[in-house]
Amino acid sequence: MLAASGAAGSGCSGEDETITEDEPLEGDAWPAAPRPLTIPPQGMGLVTNSFADTISAVDLGTGAVFATLPVGRNPVDIDGPHHVAVDPASGSVFVALSYPVIGGAGPHAGHGSSQALGWVQRLSLADLSVTGQVRVETNPGDVVLSDDGSRLVVSHFDLAATTAPDATLETARATLAVIDPTTIQLSGSAEPRFVTACAAPHGMALSRPDGRFAFVACYAEDALAVVDLDASDGAVERYPLGAGIVFGNVAYGPYAASLSPDGSRVAVTSLVSRDIRFFDVEARRFEDRDPVVLRGAAYFPTWSEDGATLWAPMQSPDGIVRVDVASGAAEERAFTRDDGCKLPHEAEHLGDGRIALVCEGDHEGPGSVLMLDADSLETLTQTEVGVFPDSIAHVPPAAAP
Repeated sequence: MLAASGAAGSGCSGEDETITEDEPLEGDAWPAAPRPLTIPPQGMGLVTNSFADTISAVDLGTGAVFATLPVGRNPVDIDGPHHVAVDPASGSVFVALSYPVIGGAGPHAGHGSSQALGWVQRLSLADLSVTGQVRVETNPGDVVLSDDGSRLVVSHFDLAATTAPDATLETARATLAVIDPTTIQLSGSAEPRFVTACAAPHGMALSRPDGRFAFVACYAEDALAVVDLDASDGAVERYPLGAGIVFGNVAYGPYAASLSPDGSRVAVTSLVSRDIRFFDVEARRFEDRDPVVLRGAAYFPTWSEDGATLWAPMQSPDGIVRVDVASGAAEERAFTRDDGCKLPHEAEHLGDGRIALVCEGDHEGPGSVLMLDADSLETLTQTEVGVFPDSIAHVPPAAAP
């Protein structure tokens, strides 16, 4: 709003005149009513735009965005919708609001440094209207749902606790929020059960089908934590990625954990050591072989249906890598400025010979989603989404309300 005030003339006879001019609205208004979503014949991808407070609905058949709907609790401030999970059976979408620190430089600057408590909202899959919400702790990172829909788990990527002047490993360890989705209400939701996991827990995978065990990438502890969520005390075992690990000196920086389709191994991707390691679930140890070393920092990967192949996005340099899991052989496609994918963050195998790849962009303008050929890694389609897209949830067509 622009206001100007001045005198119409000199002396006592002059009258002050105030002129008020309203600036035109830029962007979409906060909706008075939800707009229904119709899931396309080949399914839908829900993409969180963390600096736009929106979710983009992508037609997985054409690769095009067909709806962009606002999410969050505040129509003015940035709520920071981070990761997203979908329960088609109940028609629910779960999104973590992370309230990011705005204005830092570099990829994910400020991520993990917020002082604001986070929230998890349950949205209707029919129109993304809010059907419930529950408060969690600061810096919610990943949000994952058990296959049977009975357990929702949220990590807290609390880097601030790891860098406090008097931080110790014990004081730096953050929690997982364990939530019964049926208890999430519009008001008066039951408080989650908080289980201390490790220092700066981020990406997670849950055992199938009931999510009894959480496999958690512990960035600031250089370990994979295995948390028994059925145990009353949340029993935790931590498996270091290497020898000689010292708290306060991140050597590996594990950031994401992804369980193979048969549940036998967990792929752990790391930002600092720029590699992928495989954890043997039954033996409870990392496999005795060399890690798959990338040229860039490894982010959220995706598996083939048979567990033989893994695709991992990487940053600095930007690209995507296809890994033959048995041999560890890796094939890379590097992205140039003309490829429309800056800062690849999360990959999702669609099961039809294609990979959906979420690209953060420059955090100021639109990010993008690419559809890639799973074998050649060539781009099939590319579409713009909102500012700083972070995560994608695959909604099959059978989930149509």
